[in-house]
Amino acid sequence: MFSFAVYCRRFGVSNFSRLSSYLNEIVNFFHRSTLNLDLSSKTRLEFYGLYKQSTMGDCNLPKPMFFNFPGRRKWQYWNSFRGLDKNAAKHRYISMVRDLKSDPRNNFVS
Repeated sequence: MFSFAVYCRRFGVSNFSRLSSYLNEIVNFFHRSTLNLDLSSKTRLEFYGLYKQSTMGDCNLPKPMFFNFPGRRKWQYWNSFRGLDKNAAKHRYISMVRDLKSDPRNNFVS
């Protein structure tokens, strides 16, 4: 897990309030960009779980019914991050995005 000082050096974020705004910028970038990404469903669900953990905290919803397959998978991934601090979830989300952006196979066009 990152300390705040290590995070600042690595990602150039000067305070925790900026961390939240940085996460929101990244999410908005995903929504407004044309991306040539072939993400596995596991990676998409990891992004979902980390986003929910970083914005809402631990999963507080009951497990969806058996036949609600998409809902169950989302719930399982969000719940897999139970106990992870919101800021740590933001760090992991941002790190995953940076890894995607640095991969030459991905074509990021904003």
